Amino acid sequence: MKEEFEQQLHTILKLLIEPIAPDPVIKITPEGDQWRVNINSDHNDLLVGYKGENVKAIQHITRVIIHKKFPEDKTHFLIDIGEYKRSREHIITSKITNLAEKEVYELGKTLILTGLSGYERKIIHGLLGELIGIETTSVGETDNRKLLIRPTSGEMTAGMGMDSAIVIDINKLENDDPSTSI
Repeated sequence: MKEEFEQQLHTILKLLIEPIAPDPVIKITPEGDQWRVNINSDHNDLLVGYKGENVKAIQHITRVIIHKKFPEDKTHFLIDIGEYKRSREHIITSKITNLAEKEVYELGKTLILTGLSGYERKIIHGLLGELIGIETTSVGETDNRKLLIRPTSGEMTAGMGMDSAIVIDINKLENDDPSTSI
């Protein structure tokens, strides 16, 4: 990342965050094909907000400002506060993969995942996209988007309609309350 880009990113975040959380620690590190911006303060809970709404807003506002200042730069960055997103990524990579193997691949059921951000849906598509016998698709609009994980084999899906689907709210998975059937 160019030094000027990184400095602007740091400055914008400080301006957004300091009124809520004085003296935040902001660390920018490369991670895969993007940059992870880790922010920590004594007020992480306020910065994250209910179900991550504040960190999503901080991410969006920062992205808009950065891309206005650097319109030609397509650098991707992910803002994480107090490891909130990292813990959700861990839930996704461990629990969702296990649920998909057990419920979808072995039992032929469909999983409907709610409460996911676009970034989290992308992680799941990447994790499960190459597995034989399982397909993923996102459905719905804006904040109501859901991710479906379903079997691709015809004989596995026979008699297993949406009435036997398992709905999982990712926010409840954090508290080990994995699912409710519809």
